Amino acid sequence: MTSTFRQLDGNAPSAARDGGSALEDWYQRVRDIPIDQLDSGDLARACRQELFLDALVPIALDRIAEDANAGGLYDGELASAVARIPNRFWTTHRELSDRAMRVLNMARPSLDEDVVAEVNALKKSVR
Repeated sequence: MTSTFRQLDGNAPSAARDGGSALEDWYQRVRDIPIDQLDSGDLARACRQELFLDALVPIALDRIAEDANAGGLYDGELASAVARIPNRFWTTHRELSDRAMRVLNMARPSLDEDVVAEVNALKKSVR
């Protein structure tokens, strides 16, 4: 079992409040779920928010390897979210970058053309 966001953020006290934003509400809902048990939509959202990418990306890549079209909002959402992680992460995490390229290239035939375009953009940016 993997860590939760709460564990990774040092058990920071909850900032829950009534009428919080949708993002705050989502984070409160998922912060005690082990990362490897989050659904694909939640993994994608966490990637877009750049939450604990060191812990999150390996799990997201495992999920994409299992199902190229994993996602909650649309097919391939998780691959799209991984492909849009900023280049500054990939340049400091070369091993994960190499793995992401392998996984995303294998997933490419199953992905929508818009997601393939995002994968191609990532590939160009991390060379």
